[in-house]
Amino acid sequence: MALRFFLFCLILGLLQGCKTPVSQSVEAVREVQPNKQEVPETGESKAILEITSDDVQQDDEKGAVIFTGNVDMKHIDFRLRCDDLLILMEKGETEPGIPFKQAIAVGKRVVMERINAKGVKELGLSRKVVFNPRTGDIILSGGHPSLQSGKILIKTTSQNAIIILKKDGSHSIIDNKGGESDSIEVIRKYEVSSEKE
Repeated sequence: MALRFFLFCLILGLLQGCKTPVSQSVEAVREVQPNKQEVPETGESKAILEITSDDVQQDDEKGAVIFTGNVDMKHIDFRLRCDDLLILMEKGETEPGIPFKQAIAVGKRVVMERINAKGVKELGLSRKVVFNPRTGDIILSGGHPSLQSGKILIKTTSQNAIIILKKDGSHSIIDNKGGESDSIEVIRKYEVSSEKE
């Protein structure tokens, strides 16, 4: 059974120096109001981050929270599904809306979905995804990462390729040595309309 955790609860525990063993905190999940952001169109508030997983561990010394097994991370800007997720916490005071410094998702197949700033639906597949909440960048790497952005499908032919998705909706592809990647295959997909007779 997947346990439901709000990262905000864990952040509160870290900031308050919580020393409760993880096994006890898992069994006694506190109902705490998550960090929310108002949605302009409706005026309703929406949770910035919600994470569901089979298990969770907290490492106070390293300032990290580790989610394992069937991880589903729903961020206000995107969604990640993976085997394991490491959240690296900020030390000291944090900026509003940025409760952690980095999220690293890994697995046999990590799936990233979002509607980018240009309104285009994107689907990324890789073995590792790194999210930086300060810049909004999402980095896909490992296992020939691929990206479908609207009608364009980008497949990389190298395991060293890295796809960087920017918050503004743009993206770039580089190799792990920092140069432009020559190991890219771009396939333009066109929707075929079928008429019923």
